[in-house]
Amino acid sequence: MFASALGNLPTPSKCFVEKMLPTHVVVIYLAFAIGAYAVYHHIAEQEFSSILTMAVIVQTLATVFMCVQVITKNSAVGVSAQGLTLEAIAVSLRLSSTVWLNGYLPTDATGDHVYQIADFCSLGMLLFL
Repeated sequence: MFASALGNLPTPSKCFVEKMLPTHVVVIYLAFAIGAYAVYHHIAEQEFSSILTMAVIVQTLATVFMCVQVITKNSAVGVSAQGLTLEAIAVSLRLSSTVWLNGYLPTDATGDHVYQIADFCSLGMLLFL
């Protein structure tokens, strides 16, 4: 049904629709959505303080998409090295506050390990970039 609808579109529109959401992008979004849902409902038990963990998960998602862009394009054009350095410093400083101290942590169960794991993943990918 969708293919027949694409058949009626002009060639530039057909190309845009096919490239709009590649499969790997959809898979990444679904994986993060399922992960965030599981964290919010099962680990955080729907506590309001889990919004901090959700923010870190979204930040990790953004870093994943930067990595995917660099890997699929085989180029880092458009990615600022100074911006990545600043982001890595910010994540490192936040990790130093959350790993050894109880600063900036959610009060629910996600503050025990989930928050730090997401930050470690972000930092690893930022160092890769």
